[in-house]
Amino acid sequence: MGLHLAATDPAVSEWLNLILRWAHIVAGIAWIGHSFFFLWLDRATSPPGRTGGENSSGAGLWLAHGDGFYRVERVLAAPQRMPAALHWFKWEAFFTWLSGVFLLGVVYVLGGFLVVPGSGAADAGKAAAIGLATLPAAWLVYDVLWRSPLARSVPLASLVSLALAALLAYGLSRAMTGRSGYIHLGAVLGTLMAGNVWFRIIPAQQRLVAAMKAGREPDAVSGKSARVRLAHNDAMTFPVIFIMISNHFPTATRGYHWLMLVAVSLAGAGVRHLMNVRRVSAGLAAALGVALVVGTGYALRPEAPEGGKRPPRDASLPLYTVLPEKAGRIRGVVLFRGVPPQNPALNMSADPWCAARHGEAPRLDAVLVQDGKVQNAVVHVKEGIEGFSFEPCKKEVEINQVDCVFRPRVSAIQTGQPVAFVNLDDTHHNVHVFSLFNSGFNIDQPARGMRQTWVFHQPEIAIQVRCDIHPWMAARIAVLDHPFFSVTDEDGTFSLEGLAPGDYEIEAWHEVLGRRTVQVTLGSGEKKEGIEIVIEGP
Repeated sequence: MGLHLAATDPAVSEWLNLILRWAHIVAGIAWIGHSFFFLWLDRATSPPGRTGGENSSGAGLWLAHGDGFYRVERVLAAPQRMPAALHWFKWEAFFTWLSGVFLLGVVYVLGGFLVVPGSGAADAGKAAAIGLATLPAAWLVYDVLWRSPLARSVPLASLVSLALAALLAYGLSRAMTGRSGYIHLGAVLGTLMAGNVWFRIIPAQQRLVAAMKAGREPDAVSGKSARVRLAHNDAMTFPVIFIMISNHFPTATRGYHWLMLVAVSLAGAGVRHLMNVRRVSAGLAAALGVALVVGTGYALRPEAPEGGKRPPRDASLPLYTVLPEKAGRIRGVVLFRGVPPQNPALNMSADPWCAARHGEAPRLDAVLVQDGKVQNAVVHVKEGIEGFSFEPCKKEVEINQVDCVFRPRVSAIQTGQPVAFVNLDDTHHNVHVFSLFNSGFNIDQPARGMRQTWVFHQPEIAIQVRCDIHPWMAARIAVLDHPFFSVTDEDGTFSLEGLAPGDYEIEAWHEVLGRRTVQVTLGSGEKKEGIEIVIEGP
């Protein structure tokens, strides 16, 4: 059934999500702010004699902030004696990394976003193990690389690092969904940055202090190595920030999303480098980066824009046609053997209007099994109709927000078939679509009667729909490139009409219970009844 928080009160999971995001952003701002400030100080400090200080042993500058002035002096050599207060900046990196790892676990590992819904616990567990293993493995590979003789050539070591990062991005894209692959690569970069601070930069500073106390000359090699790692952290900052915000947009849902991520990372690191060396203006540097990202995004754009006009039928494939007297039918039922998971009670107290719509606390309706019969299972022809095109369906499907739940919870549509999302409540809703192969979107529907129509052009089982305002609200949309599908009712039955004679693989998909398939052979004009698709449970 996957690794997810389906049995957790949504209010608890959402508050945990919010607190972790808050802590992660606050710690990240502190870390990045200090990093940017010190790098700016390195560039801005002027030679001795230009700061007004008579006894300056290094370089410095004057700053104005608030109601006062600050004199900052950069000392190039160790001071004559240890200062009474020496400030270290390391805990920001630690808490940013720690909160990020916890957030990764809550949102993706336990939140059910690692793999396509319905893939099962085995696939989700495998993806979670891969994601967790990449963090220490990436640090070891990176650290060994930049401590090896290869690091003597910075361009060569950088090129190898980029190639390894691109390979990792591609590998993560194959092991998990695009969004989780993005965020896991961001976690890898964050781990490298935090590792640099704790294992390379801070120890180098500690050795510098120890040498000063002992009256020894500081280790120049150690200091140079720490400065290289500082430069690496600076270059990784913009890509990591992009990854943090990218999951709110459809960037991670394209077929080559890993390549887009590599391009953005290159652009971000390049822009940051150009800003540091001051060889071009910050505006020109940003323009170059934007041009690279936009150019890559345009090159990887889908052939037909989602939400736009219905694409034409593929004329290169024959149209699927069956003579009426030869058309067959497959009918059956989806059954569950075992004890179905319990649906937890929903806490709607966050919105009194929603709570008032229900006499008693409603329950999550993800798993509906009555007398062993499974409701809301998508049954479709998985194999047996290859090599044909199908007439698009023009009938609009509605998914309504009524009494603060999505109705229906599970829908099945054909590619190119319009879907209307409608708010039928007197409260504020929104529609947030998370998709793997189609463009996602996030729209507000603050008033009753608001309607948004969308078109999905790529087959996908199944697109996730949520309301960010009411975290218990969820729906699923299965998109098929043919018309042979059905969603089971309370009695668990399905019907697939108009099939030609042949051998078929029929699949039943359920968002929690998983997938099962059966083989069916259909004769000319045969009406096959009583097909059972059995999902085994504990």
